[in-house]
Amino acid sequence: MAATSKVRARVEELRRLLEEANRAYYVEARPIMADAEYDRLLRELARLEAEHPELADPASPTQRVGGEPISGFRTVRHAVPMRSLDNTYSEQELRAWRERLDREIQARRDDPALAELDERELREPHLVADPKIDGVSLSLRYEQGELALAATRGDGERGDDVT
Repeated sequence: MAATSKVRARVEELRRLLEEANRAYYVEARPIMADAEYDRLLRELARLEAEHPELADPASPTQRVGGEPISGFRTVRHAVPMRSLDNTYSEQELRAWRERLDREIQARRDDPALAELDERELREPHLVADPKIDGVSLSLRYEQGELALAATRGDGERGDDVT
């Protein structure tokens, strides 16, 4: 179903609100909305984009993590992209995540990274869950036991060198 002008306007409004919140949080270090409100808006935007794929935009807040690196710091590229943690507010969402995890494990049974696991561990992986705690995400690299690089998540591909 094609998006109405009302839906298009709401998508644009959500993107604007989320971009403002991202800039305030990641660049200016001054959050302007509660995490639960941000998550609610992001979920609404993701739902609308899923219902109306013609509104997809690679620059959408649903397609990126973090924010632009901050000026004043040297920018570094992450060796492995730093993705965002997701959160959930319901048991149903948690169960759906577990089902996706189980399917992913089964699809990758021949992956060398899983070779050391026995059959039971593949069927019933041990999981630990913690409350999500807000803070800064860092990528730390040590060389010969010494800290060589500390970089913020930034946009997930590049971050600030805060070593």
